[in-house]
Amino acid sequence: MQVKGVRLYAKDDIRLEEFELPEIKDDEILVKVMSDSICMSTWKMVKQGADHKRVPADVADHPIIIGHEFAGDIVKVGKKWQDKFKPGQKFAQQPAIPGQAESPGYSYTECGGAATYCIFPNDIIEAGCLWTHEGDSYFESSVAEPMCCVICGYKTNYHVKDRYEHVMGTKAGGSIAILGGCGPMGLGAVSYALAIENKPAKVIVTDIDDAKLAKAHEVLDNYMESNHHRRTPERSTILDTIYSMGEHFSIEDLGRELLKKNFRVSRATLYNTLHLFLELRLVVKHSLADGTKYEASYSEDNHVHQVCTICGKVTEIVAPQVTAAVKDIRMQRFRKDAYALYIYGVCSGCQSKMTRKRKKE
Repeated sequence: MQVKGVRLYAKDDIRLEEFELPEIKDDEILVKVMSDSICMSTWKMVKQGADHKRVPADVADHPIIIGHEFAGDIVKVGKKWQDKFKPGQKFAQQPAIPGQAESPGYSYTECGGAATYCIFPNDIIEAGCLWTHEGDSYFESSVAEPMCCVICGYKTNYHVKDRYEHVMGTKAGGSIAILGGCGPMGLGAVSYALAIENKPAKVIVTDIDDAKLAKAHEVLDNYMESNHHRRTPERSTILDTIYSMGEHFSIEDLGRELLKKNFRVSRATLYNTLHLFLELRLVVKHSLADGTKYEASYSEDNHVHQVCTICGKVTEIVAPQVTAAVKDIRMQRFRKDAYALYIYGVCSGCQSKMTRKRKKE
């Protein structure tokens, strides 16, 4: 059949042209491409031509179809695969074939996404890299491969539990930093961070492009709305103020800080907003002797505080010995998630004032 597609011939030599696809063999599948995503890896391949590790040396004589992130419809199925695949089914695929360098969009003369139709050979199907799916959109399926890269990145990451125990994957309630991460892959990483089982309390995303940062805000806004929370100007300002304060605060302290910014908000709004931030694990609540205090959550579930009984100053300290001791405590029909310890005494500042006062007397 006659098809139209983009084929690679050499370095910086790609051509949009019509060419003939042969009749499929009994172990092959013909598909119609509905969506083909453009990847920087394709640009790299075009720049390297036959020097690319996945591109055949004879590409000048046997050009390959480019495009490795694609999805579409199954059109015709060879006899070998008719019990597993049916015409009319939607397909997605994984171009990284286990155990071989050859890959769709890099190595095959008849299999690639930048064409109206293409043929999946037996080796790709045998490897389990051609899938059917029931999704509504083709473009989401065409980016299955880059999302696999994102997911693998998360799964090969690790965090430290207690002192020396390394745990693979993300930490529930922790913090994740995605640096320079507002491009397509980075936004995929942001979306995945909001969907994984061990959700972080905080996702920090950086970029030098304001337009891209705005896209990251859209992802976070959509997440808030999907969980029945809107990202309002009031909530944004209150959260920014909390994280700029850098210390424990009461609701009165927060209100005064907002007034310095000429931002007036009712006490009820502050209470409701703090309740939401507690639910989203953006803020931690402490019940102290002099009343309720809050602090920004910086991913640490466990808290050890020294509290001055004179001035009321609260300081968080690092106490690995306490962490080790709590870990060794055997609870009765109870699962430990986190702890908070408050050590009451007199801070150095108040001690100095008391000493000076005694000397004057």
